[in-house]
Amino acid sequence: MIGFQYFSSIVSRSKRSCISYRLLIAFNILLLCLWGITACTDDNGGSNPPADTTPPTVSSTSPADSATDVAVNSVITATFSEAMDDSSITSSSFIVTENGSDVSGTVTYNASTRTATLSPSADLLYETPYTATITTDVKDEAGNNMASNYEWNFTTGIIPDETPPEVSSTSPDNGEIDVYVNTLITVTFNEDMNSATITTATFTLHDGSTPVSGVVSYDVATKTATFDPDDYLDATTLYTAKVLAAVEDLAFNPMGSDYEWSFTTGVPRVRITWEANREKAVNSAGGGYKVYYSQTNDFDISGASSIDVPWVSGQTPTSITIPLTSLSSGTWYIKVVAYSALGGGSVSEPSTQSSIVVP
Repeated sequence: MIGFQYFSSIVSRSKRSCISYRLLIAFNILLLCLWGITACTDDNGGSNPPADTTPPTVSSTSPADSATDVAVNSVITATFSEAMDDSSITSSSFIVTENGSDVSGTVTYNASTRTATLSPSADLLYETPYTATITTDVKDEAGNNMASNYEWNFTTGIIPDETPPEVSSTSPDNGEIDVYVNTLITVTFNEDMNSATITTATFTLHDGSTPVSGVVSYDVATKTATFDPDDYLDATTLYTAKVLAAVEDLAFNPMGSDYEWSFTTGVPRVRITWEANREKAVNSAGGGYKVYYSQTNDFDISGASSIDVPWVSGQTPTSITIPLTSLSSGTWYIKVVAYSALGGGSVSEPSTQSSIVVP
């Protein structure tokens, strides 16, 4: 040390008084103290930082607080604000409960992500609220416990639909005979269906091995698919309709198997239908409907051919069957008029014109 060298030099050169000698010793002791203080400072000239006394906190969770429709096979996690003492994170300090009962599972801690995970031993219950809690027993690496329990809630999702759809009814019925040649083929399902899966590829009609062309549609309100043939069906012919197992419900469950049924058409005839008139005078004795038909488009009903459809007790007629053999080939236009016996046989305005094509 500089002080000691200086001291030795003085002693070797001259003999000083005892007082001077003591002063030099005190000077060197002072230098040693200053060196010790310097050694205790950090590189920036400051003193050592104070100990960590800040309690850890939970910075995020999964599922989030108040989450709904949570998958029943989910794991529950909590991420902390700082590195934690993994020995403090256990099944006693990380708890998930359902109606007061603990959920059995395994608790782990990932130091790199500061995340605790509770993996349930079995799937959670559907449509059930759960509460997760991190207790004050958890602590950071400096030994600071969390200041208060951290609690959050979530609810699992509904039971998934895994039931295949079924056909509940068809029209015509399986085995039905004397079916109109201008009939629509319909199939009604027992639940809402995915309309994108109901097409001409999955709803078919065959005359033997010959496919029948047509348009397929689906009505959401009635859960009914309709096959509308492009032309009249052949008379006295066996037809087979089929809905393939590929059709799906809204949960994407396909039908368990193909659904097939058959029917036979009758003699050439067509069925004309109309909306019922709700007037009491029409739906009583002396009332009814007249069906006018002509091959002239937008025809005047005066002088046109007609068929009388009188009211029958207990029934409100809304259709009539016309044999095609009574009509020549070509397009026929139809108008329906309601009439009553009151007021000199008053009639309604003609219905909107419709048409049929006779081959």
